[in-house]
Amino acid sequence: MKNTVVLGAGISGLYTGFRLAENNHKVTLIEKTGSVGGMAKSMPYGEYTLDFGPHKIYTVLPGVIEEYQRITDYTLLTVKKRNSIFLEGKRINFPINPLKAPFQINPISIIKCGLGFVSAKLKPKRNIRTYEDYFLAGFGKASYDLLFRDLALKVWGDPKILTEELARKRVPVPSLITLAMSMFREKPTLSAKYFLYPPGGFGTTSENLKKKIEKLKSRIICNAQPTKIIVKNNRVTAVEYKNNKKSTIKNPDFVVSTIHVQDVLRLMQPTPPKKVLAAASGLRWRGLVLIFLFFERDNVLGENWTFFPERKYIFNRVSEPKSQSKNVAPAGKTYIIAEVTLDPQDPLFSDDK
Repeated sequence: MKNTVVLGAGISGLYTGFRLAENNHKVTLIEKTGSVGGMAKSMPYGEYTLDFGPHKIYTVLPGVIEEYQRITDYTLLTVKKRNSIFLEGKRINFPINPLKAPFQINPISIIKCGLGFVSAKLKPKRNIRTYEDYFLAGFGKASYDLLFRDLALKVWGDPKILTEELARKRVPVPSLITLAMSMFREKPTLSAKYFLYPPGGFGTTSENLKKKIEKLKSRIICNAQPTKIIVKNNRVTAVEYKNNKKSTIKNPDFVVSTIHVQDVLRLMQPTPPKKVLAAASGLRWRGLVLIFLFFERDNVLGENWTFFPERKYIFNRVSEPKSQSKNVAPAGKTYIIAEVTLDPQDPLFSDDK
């Protein structure tokens, strides 16, 4: 039996640990917080179960849905997706349906978007490198400004320096023509009509994995801060961590890290080369602030979530978990989550607030 250490018991660390434990590894997961799941957890709040933001499972990759059903013991709910985009003071079906758009979007905006699309096709941009390039080429400037530019600024950062790959993967609609043609296909290619969700909140997925790992005679140590990873001759010879006391796991066969790359490099002894540390310190990331609002009514949105792309709104999406499972809130009550994406230096992201 191989001895394996996994750093971090978020959803990635948990699933990694579970699969290794299934395959004859004795796994030790080290988690610095008091609970498992990372961002894929739920927390009790009185009668409510609060998800850390909206989560859904949908994929066309073979085997993924089947595996997700397996690790949740086939308890998942199938939820019909209902969402919209709030634009120019109106709630619009999303993905946008070209057949309904004329009745939902300002006619002047539609004309501008059409003219912008024609202009983009008459003067095609050949070198597509950035998020901005991708949408200017496929939609034109008016559509880009209306739908994509400000959302990118709020969620990910400057679209002039964001990669084209991000645009292509996060918004898989390369042009207005593709969007229009998708409305006449029998099978949707741009968006799922249904997705899967655990009845008791998304955190039950993480808790289920925790139970399965422990049944396989492996262990999860919470409130344990990794302090050192000792490397000799290109092998990890010891992993040190501090819980109630200092502990050491000697000569593990494998060490898997799912924690922040900057954190894991700081743990390594000897210290990695300067160029590696410099590359890691240059990585940029953004923080997420979640705002929970509670209501004395069965539902508020009447759908799963609503996007707010315009910059005049500090939040980029509002979601209602009870639209996915009635078990996360009492009868006659509900809550919504507003997501605010920030740079780590923003005062709103500080624990002092």
